[in-house]
Amino acid sequence: MFASHGSYEISLLQNNSIVKVKFIGAWNKEAVFDFFDDLKKCPLAERWVAIADLTEWEGATPELTEAYLPVVDWCLAHGECATGHIYAKNWQYLFVEKLRLYRSQSIPQMSFTDESSAIVWANSQLHAVAV
Repeated sequence: MFASHGSYEISLLQNNSIVKVKFIGAWNKEAVFDFFDDLKKCPLAERWVAIADLTEWEGATPELTEAYLPVVDWCLAHGECATGHIYAKNWQYLFVEKLRLYRSQSIPQMSFTDESSAIVWANSQLHAVAV
């Protein structure tokens, strides 16, 4: 195993119903394992929306996709009802779109360039779920 490269900040908002994760730096699969361990410890609401802030993310090693798929599966099995992505660069969007193709997700997804729009959208998704 290699040392973990890349970091993250997990923020729980609105009674743990919005999980905002800021991905920072260049990632390897070991960073995914560390992130997944911490995510599983979070006291998540029964239904929640994920917001992935990729504005400071610098990319990943090729094996990241395979390492991240169990994270996606776990999130879907543990109440994730929508996902928003905040991008600063087009290549970030293209990478995540490629990752999404590996798992067909039946939950709403949206792309943003700023956090405030992502939060407003996340709230609308939570309201839509509650109806």
